[in-house]
Amino acid sequence: MNVLPPLPATTEREKLPLFAVFGQTLVVPASTVLGPGGRIPQAKLDDGREVPIEVRRVEVLAFVPTQSFGAIENAALRWMGPVAEWSEAPGLARSNANTIEFCEIQLPPDAIGHWLWLGKEHIDLTWIPAEKPLDTAISGLPAEARSDPFVRECLRVEGKSPFARWRGSLFGVKPPAPVRMPIPYAPDSAESVTRAEAPSVADLLAAKQSSLWNHALLRLRKADPALCERVLVELTRVVRFDGAGTRYAPAWADATDAQSLLDQLLLNRDDPRGMVFKTSQWLRQRPPACAWVSDDAGLLDAESRLPLPRVGVANLSDSTALGWAGGRAEARSPELVSIPPNAARILALPALTGPAAPDSNMEAQSVDAHIGAWTTALAVFRRSMPARPPGLPIAPTYLDHSLPLWTRSQAVSPVPTGERTQVGAMAARLVREAGPTSVPSGSGWSIYLEVERSTYEHQTIRIWYGPMSRPTHIIQVELPETSRIPESGDAVATVREPGERDSLLPGAQVIPAATHWSLRLPVPNRAVERPGLIRLGVEHIRGNVRSSWPRPIFPWATEPARACVDLTRW
Repeated sequence: MNVLPPLPATTEREKLPLFAVFGQTLVVPASTVLGPGGRIPQAKLDDGREVPIEVRRVEVLAFVPTQSFGAIENAALRWMGPVAEWSEAPGLARSNANTIEFCEIQLPPDAIGHWLWLGKEHIDLTWIPAEKPLDTAISGLPAEARSDPFVRECLRVEGKSPFARWRGSLFGVKPPAPVRMPIPYAPDSAESVTRAEAPSVADLLAAKQSSLWNHALLRLRKADPALCERVLVELTRVVRFDGAGTRYAPAWADATDAQSLLDQLLLNRDDPRGMVFKTSQWLRQRPPACAWVSDDAGLLDAESRLPLPRVGVANLSDSTALGWAGGRAEARSPELVSIPPNAARILALPALTGPAAPDSNMEAQSVDAHIGAWTTALAVFRRSMPARPPGLPIAPTYLDHSLPLWTRSQAVSPVPTGERTQVGAMAARLVREAGPTSVPSGSGWSIYLEVERSTYEHQTIRIWYGPMSRPTHIIQVELPETSRIPESGDAVATVREPGERDSLLPGAQVIPAATHWSLRLPVPNRAVERPGLIRLGVEHIRGNVRSSWPRPIFPWATEPARACVDLTRW
């Protein structure tokens, strides 16, 4: 997905003073230094010493994973959201909107306490002294969460941005050692005669950001140690998911939220009361819990054959809380579950007992999810969806859960209005065949899909039938990128059944057009459950971007949620 994340507001802020860190050169946006026509002004300290200024250009592009990326790397990229990659080269031209100019003002080591002249403009510098690193022995973060491979990979992915690399130090991740380059003309035997490679702009910005965070948190700890501990927990929050296997996933304040806190800490660094007030205000705005629909119909009631939906809840607070979920008009009391801090649980909802509304096409029941005093309403399909002419739309699909949206109980469709986007539009519908088909194993039902063709990204579509974790059939279609196949190239659909080898799906049609693929995928007869029900979920993967129907799923999930469709209502 070539969606470039916005640069942090750090490069644009005007309200904050110009911070200079002892022992570091000063890197600022070129727009704040260069004169008309990009002219470099003369820079001097207040004692008259000239200071060199170097213009450095960086190209910031969306990071695109390679085919060699494994499951954990791809999952981390989806969970953390779009990631930018910084590249710098000498003489890089400012050719497009993704190129950013910085000015490196090479302050001498003894410049602390001085201010700066840029041409005729007087620039005050706010100096950050050299300070020992903050002790980050965080009480609420277990050792296994600190060392979890997925958490570490998320830190590495997030650290591609120099404005977010500081978080690794809170987990005890040491920055990489500087690359050392041989000195020209040095004897081959003199291995120690080397010099460190000049740091990149990203490295300089990351070092400054880390120093600012260290200074701000040290000031906060001095003002209120307990409040500082709460902030450290919020900046390193990791949630434990229990299921088939224990999994940890970041739920910390993302780079945007964390930057807003840093701004307030720096603005109030000399006002302990103001610092405590702004920090308390920021903590109150953090979500104490979140909830999501895990699955609509992966399980069915044995007697009524109605869905048994499951709702997920996560406790994002620092104390144990009771969690439960249920409809507002249900006769049975919901089951109460004790949820420890930084833990997630899946709650099962009972089947409905009342009759369905006669005038409703799809009955979406509102379910209230609670964790302590926090509550939110979730729309859950607690009855089967009726298949009626002209067909049941399989839409919208939802992007995988990501850190900033999941913590706020939100889900996003890549194509919310049906328009074509860079993510890739997919339109699908479950329909009944008009007459007898030539498919011997077909059910008389098919799923028709239209998918945008991609020039450089491979696409995969999977349709899962049957209950969760025990699918009866998996239909898979591989759609190659157009840059690697001729315009007449074909793709095929395969079907997998338990205990059987993959085979071609009888009656499937995959037809390429100029801008899209048209697919007709017959529903296998054995995928239809009695009395006339189908449980299915859909995955659409384009590059490293995945969307699913009927619910968003976690990046590490291996199959989508299920919806139940009633075929007898046609």
